Amino acid sequence: CPKALAQAPVVPLGASFGDLGAATGGAAIALATRAFERRYARGSRACVVLSEPTGARGMFMVEASQ
Repeated sequence: CPKALAQAPVVPLGASFGDLGAATGGAAIALATRAFERRYARGSRACVVLSEPTGARGMFMVEASQ
């Protein structure tokens, strides 16, 4: 899976929306869900990786419903 993750497209939310702060995770869920609904997502899953300057990190998957 690390190879697939390395080849995955990266969509930096800050480039489109500016600094979202604590709302970044929620915005990522909303964008992935919309892409699944509108059928322009490249696949059925989205990996969301979050980090902050203090070193805290998190990751979660969003998957399209069947």
